[in-house]
Amino acid sequence: MRILNAILTPVHTRTSGAIQAGLQMGLHMAEHADVDVVLMADRAHEERPAPRLRLMRVPSRPLADRLRGVPRAISTPLTSTEIPQLLEPGRYDLVHIHNPHPILALHQVIRAAHRARIPVVMSSHGFVEVCHWPEAYRFGPFKAALYRATILPAFRRAVLACDRIIMTSPPEETEITGLGVATSRISLVPNGVPDDAFEPPDPDAIRDACKRHDAGADLPRVVFLGNHTVNKGADVLLEALQRVEQPLQALFVGNDRADPDHGDALRASAASSRHPVVFTGMVSDADRNALLAAADLFVFPSRSDTMPISILEAMALGRPIVASRIGGVPYQLEGDCGWLAEPGDVASLAAAIGRALRDANERLRRGRLARDRARDLFTWRRAARNAFSVYRTVTTETRS
Repeated sequence: MRILNAILTPVHTRTSGAIQAGLQMGLHMAEHADVDVVLMADRAHEERPAPRLRLMRVPSRPLADRLRGVPRAISTPLTSTEIPQLLEPGRYDLVHIHNPHPILALHQVIRAAHRARIPVVMSSHGFVEVCHWPEAYRFGPFKAALYRATILPAFRRAVLACDRIIMTSPPEETEITGLGVATSRISLVPNGVPDDAFEPPDPDAIRDACKRHDAGADLPRVVFLGNHTVNKGADVLLEALQRVEQPLQALFVGNDRADPDHGDALRASAASSRHPVVFTGMVSDADRNALLAAADLFVFPSRSDTMPISILEAMALGRPIVASRIGGVPYQLEGDCGWLAEPGDVASLAAAIGRALRDANERLRRGRLARDRARDLFTWRRAARNAFSVYRTVTTETRS
């Protein structure tokens, strides 16, 4: 079977959970099928990182520069892609789309696949964010109304045009059926982590990474990992830390991406924090894993998310976790694997962090439970096997 993994992404996005998901699914799907992975980028590029897997980067064409005065929430979705040029009849047996954004590119890929009589499945990674973008990014009334009148209907049409939706967690089913998708066209394939994610970094590597990023203080480390955009809730975490009595140091790992103003506001808030706060910026993969392993508590305060991969990475390393009760997060942390706080609720988040920091033994217990749950349910090897079963069902149905 020949599969095209199409990873859609705005040009300003350097890394995201959807990109990781598409790449890892492609790598592990190569054990079952011949896979091409294509990623929207600002230049063309091709490489073969594994047998039976080809990685291609194709140019995208953002229209934002031609739409002066239009809010980014509207202009960014209007980014076109050259991925349809790959979709010739007979070249692929199935297209698997990762990430529903930009919306224009999503429609282009689906239409091209249909013209070539290639079935399309789409993972739900990013669905919760797209459905609740105005709330997550705190849009004003005009921008929210414009978004709901233009982007949301276009997103719904694209979802309904797919042959199958792969949801990443059971709580998403209500969101997906609310878009009009029949339950018979929904399959569950959770996100995962690679097998080596369960191997902690060397203690020397952890110590060196902490020293490199000014995180060597002898205090409990509270670590946030993600892009510093409004929807990820780093501002909520900073405000919540002001209410936490226990001594700690906070590490914010990641970059400002396309929202430098928000990043500046975060740093201004951190300057008056009662606790030491470090912003590392973008770090290497090795330092990223080391800093995550160094966490005494991993906190993910997102306002809107589907099934965050960074939570799975923390689980694999046995880190205790506090996270927002959104999307698939309660499913990820089922069985006492962490503490949940209400999204955007400073008091709720502060209380959960305080409870976690007060009890080292409980942190250790929940971290172990989280690691066991990740190993049992959330690996890319398992996800690829389950997704391939979905592929076979979809290709059989479309042939008949």
